[in-house]
Amino acid sequence: MQKKSGNYERTFLTLSSLLAVGLGGYLVWESQGLADSLVSMPVVAKAEFDPPSLETVQRAQKVLEEKFSWQAPSLKGKQVPLNKSVILLQKGDELFDLQVAQPQLRPPMTNEFILKYRLPNFESPNVGQLDPDADGFTNEEEFVAKTHPLEKESHPPLTQKLVVKQRIVNDYIVKLNTTAAPYQVQKVKPEPRSSKFVQLQDEFAFEKGGKARFKVLEFASKTAKDPKTGADVDASELKLRDLENGREVNLIKSKEVNLATYEVEFELKIGEGQIIKAADQGLFQIPGMDGQFKVLSIGESEAKIVPVKGKDPSGAEILVPKQ
Repeated sequence: MQKKSGNYERTFLTLSSLLAVGLGGYLVWESQGLADSLVSMPVVAKAEFDPPSLETVQRAQKVLEEKFSWQAPSLKGKQVPLNKSVILLQKGDELFDLQVAQPQLRPPMTNEFILKYRLPNFESPNVGQLDPDADGFTNEEEFVAKTHPLEKESHPPLTQKLVVKQRIVNDYIVKLNTTAAPYQVQKVKPEPRSSKFVQLQDEFAFEKGGKARFKVLEFASKTAKDPKTGADVDASELKLRDLENGREVNLIKSKEVNLATYEVEFELKIGEGQIIKAADQGLFQIPGMDGQFKVLSIGESEAKIVPVKGKDPSGAEILVPKQ
């Protein structure tokens, strides 16, 4: 058995040696073939290329000289940007493209207005009530006034934020006590009471040393029926002119007439609010606005004002509502 095993080993070693010699010979033969494959290919000189035809050159030159328009095309009346994204917003089942007029995303504001100023939070349902530049006016108010919603110095007139907070009544009650010259005219309110005896064409004031407030124009002797007794009673009239406002006043015997003067308390509703007081026919200023305003009238629910230059109106009348 040992002899037979040794024969096998010798046979295996002989075959391995022959295989190694064969592989070595093959590699030597391949290396000689590689040298032949690395021989340089001949290079053709530039002068040996065929030149382009004249027609080809002219055609290329024409293309280079041609001017192209890169304006964005239009689709259904809207410019279609080729290098920008399009802002689209979905509300419910409806899709809004801000680059077209309809449908409006946040009426009454137009899509153009929202896109032009890139309103912050434009996707919010209450964007119209926001005030991104903190000037006291909402986006909707700036849209209506055609002002810039993102610039604090650009806003509607401040008179739009003016309201009547209250009307102040200053009672001034007078009456005719006697109907024989000199006529006794009495001031009942404000306190203290006082009386004056006057003749026709007199100018007078109830306050001592005060500027003349009234002028006596004429007197008329009259009677009237007492509604309770039916008897005739003295209803004589004394006509005065109020020198402060030029109005004429009829004083009837024993009847009180209230020549009240009025003041108005405005509130400028911007920020924390500012209070402005003015008298009827008086002048006042609005903080932040140039020039003055005159109070034309003061009613229970509104006041009328007008801008003035000097003493003359310089603009249209403005109705200020009560708060």
